[in-house]
Formats: sequence, structure tokens, C-alpha cells
Amino acid sequence: MKRSQIRSGVLCAVIAVCLSAFGSVFGQEFRGTITGNVNDPNGAAIPGATVIVKNVETNVAATVKTNEDGSFTVPFLLPGKYNVSATGDGFKTSVRESVEIKVDDRLTIDFQLEIGAAAEVNVVANDDLIERGSVTTGTVISNRQVEELPLPEGAVTTLVTQAPGVVYTGNPQFTGPTANGNLASFRTNGAGGNVINLDGSPNLAFSGQVAFTPPSDAVQEFKVQTNSFDAQNGFTAGSTVNVALKSGTNKFHGSLYFYDRDRSRTANNFFSNRSRLEKPERKYNR
Repeated sequence: MKRSQIRSGVLCAVIAVCLSAFGSVFGQEFRGTITGNVNDPNGAAIPGATVIVKNVETNVAATVKTNEDGSFTVPFLLPGKYNVSATGDGFKTSVRESVEIKVDDRLTIDFQLEIGAAAEVNVVANDDLIERGSVTTGTVISNRQVEELPLPEGAVTTLVTQAPGVVYTGNPQFTGPTANGNLASFRTNGAGGNVINLDGSPNLAFSGQVAFTPPSDAVQEFKVQTNSFDAQNGFTAGSTVNVALKSGTNKFHGSLYFYDRDRSRTANNFFSNRSRLEKPERKYNR
């Protein structure tokens, strides 16, 4: 093999490593995307049609125009529910209501407009939407799961085992928000090494540990993404855990809680009971 070929191979390897590091430093996109096509009753594309994607809880709207092929894309949508409408000159307005965007969703919504006035609104039935814009597989841990499933120490990362193929390998006695190493101790389909993101930014300390654990009440949802990854992910043989925090809405909301675990209300450890040892002196408040 010639020296030039060796140098070329080494250069390619270096570039690949740099690109992987670049992606891990600058984070991955946790927001969703809606894309689709707008057609007339005969299936022909409608260029210049107006598509509006409006967040139900904040009334924040994104407006785009379809291109010459009748296609549109609306990126950077925070997890939540949206109303999506499409209209064009000489056509009725078509609306899809309560479209739910989850972490890193890539949904495809197509519209077939009916001839008429734009003031006439046609509400389209909300059929199940299939994500066709991403090759990454994963499981979304919803806000309801975060709120209702038991969290002994209040760290939502312990719920990653709800995803198929994920097994916890850490010490189950230390799962609190400051147990940085244990919270990242899980394997996916036998592979270790995971990336934990917070709103798309890497949330990692040294040796792959979790840097910061937000309170469970601050978490909207998160997605445990397993391989195969698309181009924006990678840097791991295990999982990418994409945590999305709650954002403001038009309604005032908040929470107040106090967690108290006194020795008098704490059961003894199974192995301590077996060895006839008294339960330890431990008081835990959060």
C-alpha cells in the first residue's frame, strides 16, 4: 500500500472522530419536526399554500409556504400539542387538531384541500400518525409516567428501564440525584456507554456520568433512543437519553413538595434482617 493511501485513510479516520466529537459537544436536536405535502382534489401539488403550526398551550405559531412541489417543513417544535392548518387561493382551510409532538419526532402530515373559500374550515379526522422521517428507534417516557411511576429518590433517569432492551447495572441503593455514576449505569441490548442529553445539550460529567439531574416536576418527558442512530446521534454503543424540560404556557402553574423519610417509617434492609442487624440510622429529606 502506498504512503499516500495510508495518509488518506488516517485522514478519513481523524475526520470521522472529529465529526463525532463535534456532534457530542454541540448536542442533538430534541425538538420535533412536521413535514408534508399540500395537494388539490386531483392530487396535484399546490405551490405557495400557507401552512400554520400553532402550539395549543402557548398560542405560538409558525407559518410557512409550500414550495413548487407542494412540500413544507416546520422544524424546532417543542414537545406538546399543535393544531396544523393548510390553505391556498381558491381552496378551503384544512385543519388537523391536537397533533402531539414528542421528543425528536419527525411527523409527516399531508393535506388534500377542497375547492372553496379559505373562510370555510374543513377539520380532518385525526388518524394515527406514523413517524417516517427518522431511522432512530426509541421509547418515549411520557409526562404521566414521570408523574405516576415510583421514583424512590426523585431521579427520572431511573425510568430508562421502561424501554425494551435496557437493563440497570448500578447499585439500586443509590439512585438519588447526586448518584451521578449510578444514574448512567445501564446497558442497552448488552452494550454499555450512554449519552444523556438535557434539552439537546450533552449532560455528561467525567466517565460518562450524569452531570445534573433535574427535579421530576421539571421534566416534560424523555426519549430513550436505541441504535440504529441517524446522523445527528451516535458517539455511543448504548442509548441516547434525550430529556425535555417543561416550558411555560398561557396558564400559571407550579409545584411545591417536601419528601420526608424518617427512620421510624423506614423498613429494614432484607440482608440486614437476615443477618439480624438493626436498620441503620438514616434520615432523608428532599
